[in-house]
Amino acid sequence: MRVPTMYVQHEDWELLKSVIKEATVKFGECSWVGIGYPIEPTEDEPMHYQVERIVYPEQENTAGSTEFDDDAMATILAGLQEGERVIWHGHSHGNMDCFFSGDDNKLYSDWTKDMTADFFLMTIHTNKSNSLSQRFHWKGVDVNCSQCII
Repeated sequence: MRVPTMYVQHEDWELLKSVIKEATVKFGECSWVGIGYPIEPTEDEPMHYQVERIVYPEQENTAGSTEFDDDAMATILAGLQEGERVIWHGHSHGNMDCFFSGDDNKLYSDWTKDMTADFFLMTIHTNKSNSLSQRFHWKGVDVNCSQCII
């Protein structure tokens, strides 16, 4: 199976890494969403998606959890432009190991249970070893992948 690719602008990726590092020092974890759209398929890349912007909704963060403010997330969703959608949810694990916890699995299930879109990526990041764990939803199937973000 070909793995979908999600493109994130280099500047956005670098900013995200600095946000993760700062959050680790200040309060532990942090979360974000990537707003984007599918890119017209080509023969070489039949499945690829572009993150247009990364948004950091108002959130409650601790050393062991991060949770979006519901009203802030509703405002983001209401403000999506035509063709845009949330294609990525990411959060950090601070200085903990990089893995999908039971809470993460439930969150992923909650995000994707009613999803009609053909792509959704959830990532876990940690500042402990600069490691990355990724998981994505593709055509109704939950698949693990090792390299989805470029």
